[in-house]
Amino acid sequence: MTLDAWQFQDPEKVAIRKQEEALRKARACGDCVHRRSEEFQGEVWNFCEFKKRVYGKRCELFETVLSTGNLPNQGSKK
Repeated sequence: MTLDAWQFQDPEKVAIRKQEEALRKARACGDCVHRRSEEFQGEVWNFCEFKKRVYGKRCELFETVLSTGNLPNQGSKK
């Protein structure tokens, strides 16, 4: 595996940049119902349920989970 040019900088700056990138992705897709996580070799990898979607870029399929306690009674007709 080759490293990008920015990864040859100060190790502290590289770690900060990787953390910021992970936070940006979590903000974009973190609450989506289509987000999946898998642990691989001690690291947690996040990805989208839809194979052609890139995790970290909010798409038109973004959905959040609604709690069932806040839903109105839609099926009750009298």
